[in-house]
Amino acid sequence: MSSKTQSPAVNKKRSSSSGSSSYSGTTTKAAELNVNSSKHSVTRYELASERIPTIKLYLAGDLTAKEAAQFIGIKVSGFHKIIRRVRAHGGDLSAVTAGAPGRRNTPLEFGAEMEQLIVDAVSAYRGKAATIEKVWVTAQVLADERGLKRPSYHAVRRRLRAKGKRFLTQMRLGKTEAADILEARPGYKVTTRPLEWVQIDHTRVDLIVVDEKDRKVIDRPWVSFAICIHTRAIVGFYLSLLPPNGVTVAMLIENIVLPKTSMLASLGLDEHIWPMYGIPDVIHADNAAEFRSEVLKANLKRFGVRVEHRDVGKKHQGGHIERLIGTMMSSHIHFLRGTTYSNTQQRGDEDSEGRASFTISALRKFFVCAIHAYNNRKHSAIKMFPSTKWNEHFAHHAPPRQIDESYYQNFRYVLFPEKPKLIRNGGIEMHSRFYYAPCLQYKIRDELIVKFDPNDFSYVYVDLNEDGKYVKIPECKNVAGRGSDYATYRVERQQRGERDGTYSYEGTASLALGEAIAQEEYRKTAKSKRQAAKAAGKRDQKQYAESLAAQAECVIPSEAVLVDQMDHLGSEAIPAIDKKPTKQKKAQEKSSRQGRARLRGIEGARAVTEQHWRGFLKNNLAEEIDFDVPPTIY
Repeated sequence: MSSKTQSPAVNKKRSSSSGSSSYSGTTTKAAELNVNSSKHSVTRYELASERIPTIKLYLAGDLTAKEAAQFIGIKVSGFHKIIRRVRAHGGDLSAVTAGAPGRRNTPLEFGAEMEQLIVDAVSAYRGKAATIEKVWVTAQVLADERGLKRPSYHAVRRRLRAKGKRFLTQMRLGKTEAADILEARPGYKVTTRPLEWVQIDHTRVDLIVVDEKDRKVIDRPWVSFAICIHTRAIVGFYLSLLPPNGVTVAMLIENIVLPKTSMLASLGLDEHIWPMYGIPDVIHADNAAEFRSEVLKANLKRFGVRVEHRDVGKKHQGGHIERLIGTMMSSHIHFLRGTTYSNTQQRGDEDSEGRASFTISALRKFFVCAIHAYNNRKHSAIKMFPSTKWNEHFAHHAPPRQIDESYYQNFRYVLFPEKPKLIRNGGIEMHSRFYYAPCLQYKIRDELIVKFDPNDFSYVYVDLNEDGKYVKIPECKNVAGRGSDYATYRVERQQRGERDGTYSYEGTASLALGEAIAQEEYRKTAKSKRQAAKAAGKRDQKQYAESLAAQAECVIPSEAVLVDQMDHLGSEAIPAIDKKPTKQKKAQEKSSRQGRARLRGIEGARAVTEQHWRGFLKNNLAEEIDFDVPPTIY
């Protein structure tokens, strides 16, 4: 019943008690709503608002339970249930309506084994393609293996979502990418002048280059950049076919510190398009091995340069250089023929190798042009051109720290790679070349430190007296005829040249034929030795047989009185053997042997038949001799 259809009795009692005190300790409004409240929640809120005045009258004693129940349109038993619910909530009148429909938030009813099974199945939620269904399928497999009841899809999903968004994101993307999404990063680096903080890093160029001579595909090169975060200007650059190493870092730092006039002149570009150079205060890099060289840090410290590293796993601390690399690739490289794009999905069916057209020298020149364009493009962070901000600062302040021109070469010597080399009679052998000068004449068989310029193999630099003063030694012989810079030399050595001692296909075929001839000779020799051994065995057998026959023909002296075992059979004694012709002698020997063999088979003894000779084995002799038969004496 609506509040608008109140009975007169109710109105009378309500008016009569208007001055009475209300129920203390109660809340007079229902639960608050918000923009996320459902339609059902709004309906429950309106119903509570209608019931609260009547409940207050009942609690104040102005209405009976029957009258209040009749007024709000429910049974008396239902009204008492509402009152019990209100009192259970400490008089909170927002409890005048029933709770939200559906399943209550009760504790999970699974046992410990089933809960552990789902925890183990959550490990399948890894990788960018991770889904709840994959976890559910894994839970089914584990349940079958452990003899447990399979959990439902909704049970697995409920427990997986209970892990929280941060946990699931880390499982799906990994800690690094999850940190990019979920981690708070409110800070930024504050600088006051150019070259105060320079970030450097390498990346592989999304472009395949070709050879200078025959235009054959080589590989994707590596590029290194340096950016001044105060002006956002690119202050250093190095391009190489080799992966990052100590040489790469040395050449990049040289490009930052020294003027770029010689490099620009070698590329045929105006020397004024890139005027940014100087000694930075801090070089900020990641934790790669080439950046953590103690030798590099010590050499740079001599010039007042400090090397700082990012915290491990904090890629965002190098955000300026990372953003620069992405801009150079997406705004310039990805529009060239032969680009590989950032991933296979972007590349699609692009034939990168088939369309490759750039040589390494052409790409180097292209990058310098792209850098000049970047330095003269309005930057969103500083709201001006990087080159403009660089020029404005030094128009009102002293120029950056620079190395005196007379010390340029010594600075380069410090950064040049070095190797200990033994001075041979022909000079210094390095990079498939020989270097010699008369000053090496008295250093033969000595080991000296030799430095080289990665951009020019025409000379090496030797500290002859170990006093830090280097002598320039020219090249006298290029054995392999390879390129004159370090990167080209390494690539040509790997792809074009053959290692000393490498055979041609005809040479290896001849080696195989020679090996076959040797094996055939080995086989023939072994066969000949086997045949000789077989013939020797036959000779030994024949000689042994003859010796046995000679022993059987031995004549016993007449003085000895011997009784033959054949006497008990009534046989006559064997007459003495006289000399007879050879044929008769052999026939008599054969007859005598056969007779003796027949006699041995008498009286149950094992019959012995004459057998052919089977060698000198002990077993054969044992088979032919019956030790149970008494000996026969002739």
